Amino acid sequence: MKRPRGGAFERGMLGAGIGTTLFYLTIGRRGSVSDIDFMARTHAVTITQATLIFGGIAAMHTIRVSRDPHYANFFARPRDAGGVEVGLNLW
Repeated sequence: MKRPRGGAFERGMLGAGIGTTLFYLTIGRRGSVSDIDFMARTHAVTITQATLIFGGIAAMHTIRVSRDPHYANFFARPRDAGGVEVGLNLW
């Protein structure tokens, strides 16, 4: 069964991907159990190069979300009374 684009599951996966990448670009970049550090130690890339790879992925996802109308109001949506509502609805 084909599901409509921009549904809750797809938005969640894209949001989780962007969030995970932001983690890798900040506090998850260094440390004994860091994936970025592990890749730098076991492959022919430096920590900076591995960080740029992950940063590029996050940038592509962010551009995709910002330009595709299926993801309208991904991070914020207009309120009925005016203004903008930012956040997460669980119900």
